[in-house]
Amino acid sequence: MIEKNISYCFSFDLNTNKLLKYTHSKNLAYYEIKKFLVNELGFIHIKDSDYITPKISKTRFNIINNKIIGKFIHIFDCFNKFQATEVDKKNIDILEKFEGIIDKNPELKQELQKVRKDVEQGLACDHKNIFLFNEIRKESEEERFMQENKQLKETINEKDTEIKKLKEENKKLRLINWNNNLVQTPKKSKNVKKPKI
Repeated sequence: MIEKNISYCFSFDLNTNKLLKYTHSKNLAYYEIKKFLVNELGFIHIKDSDYITPKISKTRFNIINNKIIGKFIHIFDCFNKFQATEVDKKNIDILEKFEGIIDKNPELKQELQKVRKDVEQGLACDHKNIFLFNEIRKESEEERFMQENKQLKETINEKDTEIKKLKEENKKLRLINWNNNLVQTPKKSKNVKKPKI
């Protein structure tokens, strides 16, 4: 089944009071998020905190979510909302995905607790990746499978082309051979049958 590519609208809202505790800045997080979404992920900035993606597959959408979560885990508590909406369709709550992945990942949970502890002690987070998921370091199994499948199809097409060329060459050689037989044995030419091509 072929995946349908669609566009998504992403929007987020940050709690600026919490941002001051976490980063000692109200604007830096907005700038970092915009830079990441536009420069790294290819989003188009519409206005304020609203962005739109080019048409992408569901697999690519999931990879993008994992990248966003991995990049901004250190300010997770500062998000009031982070949503993705299929164009003309339902909302997808990315914060719920944050919570789901954090609950399933002990290392990530521990990292978030460390961040929260630092913030309680008045330490600001620096804007860099604190934790990167395995999903980010390697492409998803599904996307890798799709890539391998595509490469396999290309290889099969190349082999089919080679086989066609060999068949054509074989036809030509058989005709040349038949013509040579006619020239060499003109008396028996009536008995020499033209090869089937």
